[in-house]
Amino acid sequence: MSEILILSPPIVDSHMKSILLGKFNDSSRVRGDLAQKYKADEVCPLTTGIFLWIVSGESYEEYKANAYENNIT
Repeated sequence: MSEILILSPPIVDSHMKSILLGKFNDSSRVRGDLAQKYKADEVCPLTTGIFLWIVSGESYEEYKANAYENNIT
């Protein structure tokens, strides 16, 4: 039986902030990295996509509000 990890927005946000500026990771890479980190067989692609959308929307709102740039995902 395979183990499927269901993420949360804070986990996705933390992972996205760990990616070096200028690097590109698609959602498949994000899922693979997080599956390896949490020792899961795979990560749910649907919830990963939803949480990436939530994190990006929140980051845009922080950007519009002139938040401190180093904290923006």
